[in-house]
Amino acid sequence: MDSNQTAIQTLQQQRGFPIRIFASMLLLTITIIALTWYSFLLGHKISSKFHPLVDAAMEIKLEATIAHLWLEEVISGDRNSTLDDIQKRFDSSIWYANAMLEGDKNTEGHYFALTDNKLRAEIIHVINLITEIKAMTQTRHEMIGAPSAGDAINAQYEATFDAFLKRADDIETSIQRAIADDLSSYDNLQILLIVLIIGNYSAK
Repeated sequence: MDSNQTAIQTLQQQRGFPIRIFASMLLLTITIIALTWYSFLLGHKISSKFHPLVDAAMEIKLEATIAHLWLEEVISGDRNSTLDDIQKRFDSSIWYANAMLEGDKNTEGHYFALTDNKLRAEIIHVINLITEIKAMTQTRHEMIGAPSAGDAINAQYEATFDAFLKRADDIETSIQRAIADDLSSYDNLQILLIVLIIGNYSAK
């Protein structure tokens, strides 16, 4: 009787062992698939969302800097651009800032709206600074030919523009830091996937 019970128990154990192996391998396979999908989404986020935002942050500075340069050249008599030409550059700078806030697209790419509240507040501040610079640009343009009357506004203009550049630099740096953090997570995820795949292969 004891030998029969032992035989039955042994048979049950032999039957249960493959089932446990199958369940473990199935769970491991599902985990690998889930991590692979998450890895794909993370890589897509880095390439499609963050990189265009870095480009937009750079364009904000570039367009405003060109406008600033054109104004100085007009004032010095080295350029024949109109005030409208200069202000359009500032408008372009504002467009890129709004694209980072609300999302938009142009011929250069598709820009997704930022969700980070701190960055959004920084961009709103940048838009306000550009708007202020635009107003002072018009005043300075109207005062061309008045040698000393514009000294105060010239100093204010440069201080405001410097503040704008610093804010815009901070935004670009923050986005690049977010990319670096996601890339680090992506690399760690790839390592984990490799380990799991090797473990799954070894188990077979």
